[in-house]
Amino acid sequence: MVAGIPMISRLLTQFGLDVGSVMRPDPMLIGDMPSKTYNTFYVLEAVGSPYIPAQDDFVIPNGIKSVLGFGGVLSSGELFVVIMFSKASIPADVAGKFSNVGARVKEAVEPFVGNKVFA
Repeated sequence: MVAGIPMISRLLTQFGLDVGSVMRPDPMLIGDMPSKTYNTFYVLEAVGSPYIPAQDDFVIPNGIKSVLGFGGVLSSGELFVVIMFSKASIPADVAGKFSNVGARVKEAVEPFVGNKVFA
C-alpha cells in the first residue's frame, strides 16, 4: 500500500527507513533508531515530480514549487512527520537545516508518547 503512495514511499526512503519497519516496527530495532532519529524529505520541483501526487488537483492550482518535510522516530518506535508545501522554491541548503527543527519537534512531542491526546 505504501509503495503505491510515492510521496510517503520517498519520504521513508529519504529518512533511511524501510517500509516494513514502519508498518510492523520491531522493538529490537528501536535501539538502532538514534541514527535515524530525525531527517528531512525534500523535493525542489514539485510540479511534475513523481513523488508528489495530486498534481492537477493540488500542486498546479496552488502554485506549489517545493515540498519539504521533517520528522523522525519517537522512543515508542512511532514515526512523526511534518510536510510543508511551499509556493516559493526552497534551496537544498535551506532544506537541510530543517533536521534541527525535527529534533525540536521530537523533543516537544516525546512527553506525550503513550498518552491519549484526544478524548
